[in-house]
This record gives sequence, structure tokens and C-alpha cells, in this order.
Amino acid sequence: VPSHDMNMRASIEYRTPFLSKYLWEFSQKLPDTLLIQKGNTKYILKRYHTTLFTESFRQAKRQCFEVPIAIWLSTSLKKELLRLTSIDFLRKQDLFEPLKMHKQVHCFLQKPQRYKFQLWSIYCFQKWYLSKDY
Repeated sequence: VPSHDMNMRASIEYRTPFLSKYLWEFSQKLPDTLLIQKGNTKYILKRYHTTLFTESFRQAKRQCFEVPIAIWLSTSLKKELLRLTSIDFLRKQDLFEPLKMHKQVHCFLQKPQRYKFQLWSIYCFQKWYLSKDY
């Protein structure tokens, strides 16, 4: 699971509102003069935001926001994570290596920064997989 910071460094726009097919199609119809003016990129977007936010907010330095995955998985989602990655559950599911997964979860619970992205991906996959009608 890539972090916001990694995506921003690679100039990849992945924020949900900008993934809208309709917004993308609309933006493709805009004239260049609304997209770039006097070297300012994203002109129309920035102009629109002047109506929503104060000058001090708009001029503030960007800050990285990290989703607290490790906290969630080690507290409020811990019980479900343990169920979805238990050896018995994984053996019945027959998709993952149960012993390797058990070892990762155990390492994560000892040091929550280790394997947090891998386990978040597994957790999300399991939730998706179990929600499907097969």
C-alpha cells in the first residue's frame, strides 16, 4: 500500500476526488488557459479554492498525512486481523501460506511498524474476498 508521500514524490494523483472518471473527462474538455496561466499550473483548481479557504491556509506549508494503519491493526481491528490470518482460517481458505502469515502477524504485534503495509493489504484483501458472492 503506497503512502501519500510516495505518490506525491512520484507525481501520481491518487486522491479519491481526482480519480473520478467524470471529473477527468470534464478536465479534458477545458481549454489550456484554464489549466495553466502565467506558469501557474492547476490554475482553475487553485482559483476555485480561493473561494473556499483563507489566504493563510492556502499559503501554509504542505504536510504529510499518514493513515494510522499500525494503530488500527493493533487495536480496534486486531481481533478481526487475528481471525482473518489465523492458521486454521488460512488453511481452509487455501490462498496464503498459513505459517508465514502467522509469523508476520506475530512480528507485527511485537513491533507494529513491521509488516504494517503488507498486513493492511492482506486485511483489505480478506475483507473484499469474503464480501464476494462466489
